[in-house]
Amino acid sequence: AQQLEEAGAGIQLSPNATNVLLGLGLREALQAVAAMPEGISVRTARQVREIVQIPLGEAFAFRHGAPYWIVHRADLQRVLYEAANAHPDIDVRLGLRVEDFAVHPNGVTAQLGGGKIDHEQGIALIAADGLWLRKKFDNTLPRFSGRTAWRALVPASQFPPEFRAQRINLWLAPDAHLVHYPVRGGRAINLVAILRDRWQSRSWNTPGTREEMIAQFPQKSWSREARGLLGIPDKWQKWSLFDRPPRRIWTRGPVALLGDAAHPMLPFLAQGAAM
Repeated sequence: AQQLEEAGAGIQLSPNATNVLLGLGLREALQAVAAMPEGISVRTARQVREIVQIPLGEAFAFRHGAPYWIVHRADLQRVLYEAANAHPDIDVRLGLRVEDFAVHPNGVTAQLGGGKIDHEQGIALIAADGLWLRKKFDNTLPRFSGRTAWRALVPASQFPPEFRAQRINLWLAPDAHLVHYPVRGGRAINLVAILRDRWQSRSWNTPGTREEMIAQFPQKSWSREARGLLGIPDKWQKWSLFDRPPRRIWTRGPVALLGDAAHPMLPFLAQGAAM
């Protein structure tokens, strides 16, 4: 990216992710922008009936040694970026692309594109660039999962009062589900809906309309209350969910894959931030 922008919407930070962030000394900075949900409420999309409640909050944080937080992506990105910039041994450069690399006795040299510098030498190269750019390790390609995810962010004032609490809500239906929870201090609500679909695109931010969205959540499977929530956002963003088999070997000398580049997963366990 040529510059950092406020991309995406809300994400969940489970204890395995927040434990790392706390270890980096970011507790105070993240507490200022994150929220600790009191629990997860799981409902049937057709009958609005609550199936189970999963308690979170302080007791959950004590049990796991780290909190369960919900946060806006841009807020998390800003905290990480500011921490990196403040570190004397970190040089953040934007607009650069690693085109190729070569391993030699003194480490690794990366061929760069998009900037004034055409190469960089170091002792190691870590590729944490997602599931699409693993071609230097193998010839496999990402495979379409047959599902599409829809995202939206709306002012909390537009949401029914009973769904504005610091709680993660999960609605389940055949081959589809909806998740929503507050972000930005409760001022906004993040919605993510996932369903079976044939549409495919590599873009993360393809615009979608409210009418297109609602049409894919039929009344026979989705209650009036659930469809009412789906009808609140004026604008949606959609992206196709791709997957690929995990690699058994993630390293090649001083070069290593990390996160989704090594072992991508679909977003059903809310582990994207942890990756």
